[in-house]
Formats: sequence, structure tokens, C-alpha cells
Amino acid sequence: MKLVENARDWSKWWSVRLSIASGVLLTFLEVYPNAIGTAIQTLPPEVKGRVNPEIFRIIGIICVIAVGAAIVAIYERYTK
Repeated sequence: MKLVENARDWSKWWSVRLSIASGVLLTFLEVYPNAIGTAIQTLPPEVKGRVNPEIFRIIGIICVIAVGAAIVAIYERYTK
């Protein structure tokens, strides 16, 4: 495996951004499991019926999966 030359630009990489987003979201859901439900209860009734609390966990899992795809894309771009 070849190392990337511009490792100092880590904040611009989507893999790092997605890792941070998924880590924060999934950690928040584990530490405060009722917070999302409480936030949803404050929404108007017509919006509340459309929001599924499980969607936030699904978004976090999708971010974790997308990290792998972003890493592969970065690796392929810099190894050519």
C-alpha cells in the first residue's frame, strides 16, 4: 500500500469527514437514546408522522459504509 503525499490535507478528505460524522451521530444515539425521540416530539403533528426515529441510525450506518468507498476512491486516485 502506498502512502498519500498530501496527508496534511486530511480535513478535505471525504473519508475523514464521513468518519467523524458517523462517529458523532452513532455515539450520540448510544449515549442519549431518547434525545432523538424528544426532538421529534417537538415537531408539528404533520411533520412528526413522517419522521421515523430509526432513520438517524440508518444514516450513521450509511456514513460508516461510505467511509470505505471514499478511502478506496482516494487510494485509487493517488496510486495512479
